[in-house]
Amino acid sequence: MIFLYKAVTKEGRETSGNIDAQNRDSAINALQRSGLVVVSVRSDDDKNIFELDLDIFNRVSQKEVANISRQIATMLDAHVPALKTFRLTYKKVYRDIG
Repeated sequence: MIFLYKAVTKEGRETSGNIDAQNRDSAINALQRSGLVVVSVRSDDDKNIFELDLDIFNRVSQKEVANISRQIATMLDAHVPALKTFRLTYKKVYRDIG
């Protein structure tokens, strides 16, 4: 199994790469035996939250996000309470959808 790692050398330089090991503990032990201070180790199969393809971001266009953001900013600038601002925005969005 391949693991991605980040570590620091004895000289204090940051290093990263991948290592083949049976499990995470074996990968950490191998890195430590080679004189590295391990910062992080994760399976190559694990997805970072920033690498996930989240469907919710594909459903709303940038234009719609900009419009809603502008409406929220306008209401907040007019000193409309935040809770009321978000409730009104919520109602408008669902009224437009349905």
